[in-house]
Amino acid sequence: MNLKSLSRAFTSNLGAIAVSPAEQAALTAEGIAEPTMQRYVLWRRATVLMVVIFTALSALVSTYSRFTEEDQPGLMETFTETALEKLETIAPAAANLIKASDEKAAPAAGKAEKTDKAEPAEKAEKEDKDEKSEKGGKDEEEEQLKTMGKIADGLGLLALYVLPIAALIVVFLGNRFRLAYRIMVIAFAFSFFAPMLFALCPWSWWGVTEPNVSATENPVLFLKDQAEGIMEAVAILLGLLPSVLSLIPGVQKACLRVKTLLPQALLPGWFIVVASPLYGLFLLVIVVAVDQFTSQPAILIPLALLSAASLTYAIRADAFTRPLLCEADFRRIRGVQRIVGIMTMLAGGILVAFLATRDMFGVHLVGLDPKTSLMRPIELAEFGMEVLGRSMFVSALGAEFIMRMNLTAWRQGRDLAASETVGAYDGALEGLQKIA
Repeated sequence: MNLKSLSRAFTSNLGAIAVSPAEQAALTAEGIAEPTMQRYVLWRRATVLMVVIFTALSALVSTYSRFTEEDQPGLMETFTETALEKLETIAPAAANLIKASDEKAAPAAGKAEKTDKAEPAEKAEKEDKDEKSEKGGKDEEEEQLKTMGKIADGLGLLALYVLPIAALIVVFLGNRFRLAYRIMVIAFAFSFFAPMLFALCPWSWWGVTEPNVSATENPVLFLKDQAEGIMEAVAILLGLLPSVLSLIPGVQKACLRVKTLLPQALLPGWFIVVASPLYGLFLLVIVVAVDQFTSQPAILIPLALLSAASLTYAIRADAFTRPLLCEADFRRIRGVQRIVGIMTMLAGGILVAFLATRDMFGVHLVGLDPKTSLMRPIELAEFGMEVLGRSMFVSALGAEFIMRMNLTAWRQGRDLAASETVGAYDGALEGLQKIA
């Protein structure tokens, strides 16, 4: 990997890639003589090599994070205790309910004590057996939870290592594009869906019994169970988030690269204009939902900026859907990208600054203390590397997909032009042009 390959992988204009005479001769000998396709092949090779590097780094950082991760029971205890204190402060009735629960249990304990005096030997033996049975059940359930956690971690790492392995195979396949494309599709599907399918599996499949306690029977245990469920949901969400966050940026980058390579093509621009606003509308729904819980500007403004950034592609649709026939057309695309990039970076900076300095029930998003932080710095680096690696993989795969879609559209358009129905089609569109 030299500097030329590095610059090609990150170039924003594939049409400006310079092909040396030696590269032209080598590609022509391989059966790739068309200049545009030569530029695409050189960009593809450089990009796949960078995909190997970044996805491998992401997998290695995740592996290091898994093996150096310490058990953090203090975080759950801190969260639960702080939540209970907050609940007692804002809702004194909850404290009374807890006390009533304790007082209700007291007579039963006194009655049990009298029974123990009447039958001391039999009662002691029964309690000893029950205690051993309960302890054995807890130990077995803890072991099952550990096994489940190891399987989840192993599957998550496998989903990451599949990406660099697939990209490395593509490098060795060279110009066998059809086989390489299938391998990348399979790798992406496994890496994206396998962790999600595992997260959907109920805990009962692993022999773990979930406690069924109501708030009136034991409010403390009920609240602790709810807190554990929330923390588990947050952990699963953080684990799946990189896969989702890498999709739209990867597809956008792929479409923009193909658009600069084939300026006359309309399909890449329409992909951007259709997909990006849908993502923006989805974020807008999240903004409305979050506004019902909090009015913090540091949360609402970044989400609104991210939504507006995606909707910008729809507002400036003409810059992407029309053929790029002159330098002014390219400048329009670069201007829109610059605006979207500034809005995205501003939103990310505000959100990260807010989450890094605020806490919820005494729990920080990022910190060094395992008792008061949800993520360690190494886990934050792992998150960023995974988003970057997956985004680059999606970009390489998306470019291949868009190129194939362009080829299909070109073939179908050529077949239509040679058919007898083209006159009726042209007449219908000419009629639409008059009234549109």
